Amino acid sequence: MKVEKAPASAGETKPAGVKVKITHDNGHRHAGIKHPKDAVITVSEADKKLIVEHFKVGEEVTGE
Repeated sequence: MKVEKAPASAGETKPAGVKVKITHDNGHRHAGIKHPKDAVITVSEADKKLIVEHFKVGEEVTGE
């Protein structure tokens, strides 16, 4: 008898807990929504890395 198990992470969503401020003049499209310059959005750690380090269109918001 073969039992198919779902991965341990199936059905779980990671909390989106990092705030990023968009700094690019033309804004940035994230999750299908165009965010204007100076908008602060909450994203996952992986998305923060892409926005800040790869695309270079934002900066992490600390404090508040």
